[in-house]
Amino acid sequence: MLYFYYNNSADEHTIRALSSPPHTIDKKTSIKVTKRIRSNTDNNHNLKLTLYQYQSCPFCCKVRAYLDFKGLSYDIVEVNSVTQKEIKWSSYKKVPILSCRIGDKEEVQLNDSSVIISCLETYFLEKPPNQSIEKVALYYPSYEVKNVKGKMVMQFENKYSIMYGADKKVPDDQQKVQRWREWTDNMLVHRISPNIYRSPMEAYDTFQVFAKEIFGTFHTNLIVIVGSAAMYFVGKILKRRHKLPDDVRDSLYEACNEWCRNISSTDKTSKEQKKDTIFSPKFTKNTTLEKEIFYGGKEPNLADLAVYGVLNAMEGTAAFSDVLNHTPIARWFYAVKSEINSRAGKRLKDGDVDKYAGSDDVIVGGKAGSSVG
Repeated sequence: MLYFYYNNSADEHTIRALSSPPHTIDKKTSIKVTKRIRSNTDNNHNLKLTLYQYQSCPFCCKVRAYLDFKGLSYDIVEVNSVTQKEIKWSSYKKVPILSCRIGDKEEVQLNDSSVIISCLETYFLEKPPNQSIEKVALYYPSYEVKNVKGKMVMQFENKYSIMYGADKKVPDDQQKVQRWREWTDNMLVHRISPNIYRSPMEAYDTFQVFAKEIFGTFHTNLIVIVGSAAMYFVGKILKRRHKLPDDVRDSLYEACNEWCRNISSTDKTSKEQKKDTIFSPKFTKNTTLEKEIFYGGKEPNLADLAVYGVLNAMEGTAAFSDVLNHTPIARWFYAVKSEINSRAGKRLKDGDVDKYAGSDDVIVGGKAGSSVG
């Protein structure tokens, strides 16, 4: 089955004590890497990152957008959403999970997409970093809360905060960036599944888009038929849960328009410059960087990357096409995509290491498809 977002609200009263220091990973069995991302701009050769994910998960898309924007090399382990055998070693069972190892030290496990991004952003504030990943992770302690259904769910302190320290000036827009990152997790993401699975036909078409990226041809037909039927009903459940309007597209348009109004206050591009490109995906690096069209100004910041990552989970679907045609978000979206793609590493699958050997790519480690740990 493909990923869907099912929220466990944690507004309630029972809190279990703060967790112990960040988990170090002691995997008893080897885990096969699905693909490797290698960047020739990555200077952090002692930092080994492994992302455990569902390919179509908006939260995983958000972490990949950050890692690619930073030009980091990392491995990907695709988690089976039914058996979850790839993360049986972890007591935390949601993806994304990022394991981090520096040199020969133990791997440190980071959980939650926003915590992963905040932790890495804090870690890279100093060049070279002067704190260990394990020490930085202590800034983001976790605790358990009983939700409205009586289930214990994990929560994280400071998940949207970057720890600048006493010797660094906190950016003026820090609180605004935190607010928009939280808005992405708590509002925007809830519009995704009800929209991409809005009708039986849209659910079927969406599964075709996603399944081809993940599964072989033999499995695709069965997965699409069974999975799309199930996800159509899941979409209806999520629509009711989040009190979305009868036509859920309206809620998605409203969210995208809200984001566009937010970034318009930072966009210094003239109306004439916008005219020919506002709905155009044909961006080059030059046309992007000459204009301050990001919330971060001349380049995307963490709010830009969060919103982009969640919307990127829809790319290729009818819902995504409708968003491009009914809101002014295309110009910003493809500008962020251009920035990310210009920094991202190469995607290496089984057998591709030899193909890329001798190129400008930095090929780290053994053969693609070897085991982690």
